[in-house]
Amino acid sequence: MSYVPAPMTLNDIMRVSYFGTLAGQRIMTVHYGRVSTIVDTPYRDFAQNIATDLAADCAGAGFWGDVRGELSDSFQFDYLRVQRIFPNREIYSQATINAAGGTMSPASAPTDTAAFEKRTLFPGRKGHGDLHLAGLPANKQALGLWDAAQLTVLRAFLAQLTVEYTGASGNGLKWGLFAPGIAPPNHFDQFVEVTSFPQVRTMHRRTVGLGE
Repeated sequence: MSYVPAPMTLNDIMRVSYFGTLAGQRIMTVHYGRVSTIVDTPYRDFAQNIATDLAADCAGAGFWGDVRGELSDSFQFDYLRVQRIFPNREIYSQATINAAGGTMSPASAPTDTAAFEKRTLFPGRKGHGDLHLAGLPANKQALGLWDAAQLTVLRAFLAQLTVEYTGASGNGLKWGLFAPGIAPPNHFDQFVEVTSFPQVRTMHRRTVGLGE
């Protein structure tokens, strides 16, 4: 008999991974969501449908699509994967995005990022995490600092991480931090605020096709 994943339940934790390309380098952004609304109870249906929802929103003007519009057209969003990781780990579902950044201007180096802090109400160092955003136009930085107006726009879009996401399928997620030791029993706490750092940060490189 083939393996059948357990049905979806409220508060299951999903990992959402976006994969993009910039100057031959793989750019990966990871989010964690707690299941808040279930339309499709079978796991494979839920994962595939919410992957399709998120991919369409990124390619359009929905969740993450607004952020994409601020990135250089040199940056390409390729696809995303959605996978349940708690209480049990399952195989991922994938959906194609195939959409470039919406700003017609050369990008900064693939290792240059704008850094944002995502905070929860959990106290201490475990209660917050950073998001590094690559692909911003090179003309939005000077002397090691990002343009303040650009950061203000991005913070407004990233505030979507503090509210529930509901896709076209009707399935929903609440975004937050997943880490052992916080907010038992599912080790997850919802984001309540997103702030930015003015400095240009760097992140590790990964060549497309290696380590994937």
